[in-house]
Amino acid sequence: MRDGIEKARKLVFLVVLLCLMSLLMLSLMTDKALRQPLPTEAEAPSGSSSSSAGETAASTNALSFENIQPRALEQVNVAGNRVILSTALSRTCPTILYFHSNNCSSCRQMEALLEKLAGADTNVKIAKVDIDQAASGSPDFDSPVAQQFDLHYTPYFRIYDAERNCLISGKEAKAEIKLMLMKYGIAR
Repeated sequence: MRDGIEKARKLVFLVVLLCLMSLLMLSLMTDKALRQPLPTEAEAPSGSSSSSAGETAASTNALSFENIQPRALEQVNVAGNRVILSTALSRTCPTILYFHSNNCSSCRQMEALLEKLAGADTNVKIAKVDIDQAASGSPDFDSPVAQQFDLHYTPYFRIYDAERNCLISGKEAKAEIKLMLMKYGIAR
């Protein structure tokens, strides 16, 4: 029964976190939209479709997150060494542990997206964990950190709350990150 209560608590935390992120995004979009002057009929005559299309594209770009400046992810270990969670995890905001291999093409693609997410959402710490001990040509699932977290594939994710409790991991965490990427317009 205690496990059920703990899972429910974690789920409520995630829902609250998503709601707060949605409100922040809506606030940013509304703030930008309010700063945009509304076109008048004199400025955009109905017969000129090219200018209204340009204005529509401009207002769409003003409300999108295409211009997010990527931010480098914090590397929390070296060469496949174990991760010390007490130093890797934030005490003030949720943390995403992103396990990657330099030999994984999906990891390289995901890293670019996560750097944009780090630039868009400063209320989440994204920590990069290298699973490779040495350059080998394939992900090193025998490394100390891969053994520490029982990793069998990359990219792999674990999401922790500010109290350093692991909320979700693996495919569930990846799905949550995809939702965050879509929310910020970084991925579709």
